[in-house]
Amino acid sequence: NKDEFFREGDYLPPKPFLETIRRPTSRNILMFERWKEKKNLLLKRYNERRTKVLGKKIINNTVAPKREVYDELRKYKMVLYFDSKCPSCKGMFSVVNSLVENGIYVEAVRLDEGKNAVRGLRIPWSKASVKEISALKISAVPMLMVFSEENKKAFKIVGKKSAEEILEIIQRATKT
Repeated sequence: NKDEFFREGDYLPPKPFLETIRRPTSRNILMFERWKEKKNLLLKRYNERRTKVLGKKIINNTVAPKREVYDELRKYKMVLYFDSKCPSCKGMFSVVNSLVENGIYVEAVRLDEGKNAVRGLRIPWSKASVKEISALKISAVPMLMVFSEENKKAFKIVGKKSAEEILEIIQRATKT
């Protein structure tokens, strides 16, 4: 029941999320979903106004993907290979956190040395073995391995991608 239990380094999840995790009643789940929608609406409104005032678009997309994107991605399991010092990997952490929050299975595997906490990544990580790195031929990070249990396929996605881009890449690969 203590908030500190959920603390990950400097990050403490928002109160609506904590309430839903502690007591996952239908009412709490629906209230949390409404809270996320309102938060996204406010961010979208702010970004539109900011663009008018400053005259430039915001590069990073702070508005969450549509629910259908997450529904479609739930069919897959994913493994993120990252280097804790890589800026693109750090940028990918928010996408991974969002995927996990929306019920998508994601594992994180660290490629660099070090045992310290990984700031910004809210899921546990494991250390990659030399054998795993060479078997997957990892030459660039972040690298997301996406596994489909349905058709027994795996997809390798390199670089920082949004949830929508991940889904697009998977859909293009399955069409060929």
